Amino acid sequence: MVYVAIVAIIFCIPFIWALWSMIDVRNGKREKSNWKGPLLLFILLTAISAVVNSYLSLSFNLPFFQNRFSIITGLIVVGVLWGIMAIINVVATIISRRKNLSKALHNPKVVWIISGAIGGALLVFLLWFMPIGQKIAYTVNLNNAVSEMEDSSETEDISLVQVLSEDDCLRRRGCDHEYNNVFYVRNNLDQPKEIQVKIRALNDNKEVLRIIDSQIIELEPGDMQMITTEETNDSANIWGQYSFTTEEQVAYYQYNFRHRNPE
Repeated sequence: MVYVAIVAIIFCIPFIWALWSMIDVRNGKREKSNWKGPLLLFILLTAISAVVNSYLSLSFNLPFFQNRFSIITGLIVVGVLWGIMAIINVVATIISRRKNLSKALHNPKVVWIISGAIGGALLVFLLWFMPIGQKIAYTVNLNNAVSEMEDSSETEDISLVQVLSEDDCLRRRGCDHEYNNVFYVRNNLDQPKEIQVKIRALNDNKEVLRIIDSQIIELEPGDMQMITTEETNDSANIWGQYSFTTEEQVAYYQYNFRHRNPE
């Protein structure tokens, strides 16, 4: 979530710059809005994001674009929000015309332009910039899992590590969101195995939050994969998936496993 927030802040800089310029024009501090600077900055950020996205796709074998489900979801979200703004604009236009209000109070053309700009910017963020932040978070978690696996003992047939337990709230307190938990499992044996893991997730007081079984995962010798459960959303992009959720952050965990040869 932190990486998505950082990307969102960077994405907003050109728009804040353009808005600030428009405010200066309105206050008489300058004659014309400076749109070239924000536009060039936006193009530069888009080019940099394309390079980062290409690197992540080539280095970690991640899809360059989101899957169809995520694209349709983004279009629906933006469409609904823009539709609400459009309805408000139409109603306000009808009322202003009946009361013969000045365009200084309500200019429908300006509102259409602003609502279109907001919808377009939101669409670009949801379909392009936000996934890059999620991909960065995913690769960081993956690297952390690899590092922890290398530091862990390989005396057991199967190794399990927790790499993430966070919610979607940027505040440290006052959030009621569920925590998304990501676990990775590795096959330490020298032959392929079908593996199932039972995880006991505990909070800071070592109280049990969840006891959950993983789905059966087939792993080659030395391979590692994220634990999937009945809660894992297979329709989501791989960088947006998680193993399971809890009402509190997982501080400790215990696990048992069983494995068999693939049929």
